[in-house]
Amino acid sequence: MKKQIVLFTLLLSFLLLFTASYVVGIRIFVVTSNSMQPTFSYGDVLLAVSQEHYFLEDIISYKIDDVVITHRLNAIYTTTSEESTFIQYQTQGDANNASDKVFITQEMILGKVFFIFPVIGYCILIIQSKYFAISLVVLAITSFIYTTFQKLQTFRKSYES
Repeated sequence: MKKQIVLFTLLLSFLLLFTASYVVGIRIFVVTSNSMQPTFSYGDVLLAVSQEHYFLEDIISYKIDDVVITHRLNAIYTTTSEESTFIQYQTQGDANNASDKVFITQEMILGKVFFIFPVIGYCILIIQSKYFAISLVVLAITSFIYTTFQKLQTFRKSYES
């Protein structure tokens, strides 16, 4: 019973966290590579919030072609003209030997990482996996077949007696 209460409490906590995140503008990301080790690893969950300004060494999440990448800012380039100031950012994964080749603009940045939940993202990655859905179907069919055979055996034993 205690395990069920703990599991329910954890589930409810995450549900509240996800709901609250949309209200206060917190973005939630699951890490799907090890490019930022040892800072965080595959399967960790990151919380990020949008900022007006970003600084060197900030860890940011940004989007390129529908792919979210989270790396550390290692260079900021500012171009000023009479009309405006244009800022570009360069990033690098902590585990990578070189900076990323793509320059990031403010519009591409989703937020600055401010908290890391280690390992929790594995559950989310498993649920999102196509193999999870297949496993559920196989489990349901197996359970149905097992239950049916159990009932047939019970029926047969009662019929024979």
